[in-house]
Amino acid sequence: MNPYTCRLLIRIDGLLLRLRGRQVEWRGGYLCVKNGAAWGEARSVFPDWMYLAAVRIQNRWLWTRKVLSL
Repeated sequence: MNPYTCRLLIRIDGLLLRLRGRQVEWRGGYLCVKNGAAWGEARSVFPDWMYLAAVRIQNRWLWTRKVLSL
């Protein structure tokens, strides 16, 4: 996953993981979750088609690029 594509969905993933009681941290531009003693890249709860739709919307207008890249 490209860390710069639709950060809004990735941040929502992080929020959902925190609500589930998981320890989440940004490392090197990627959302990572702690599994035992190791850190690994967090899996998204959103299906791939949502990211593809977000990329199309994000690249279409300037204001959507600003909102979805927060």
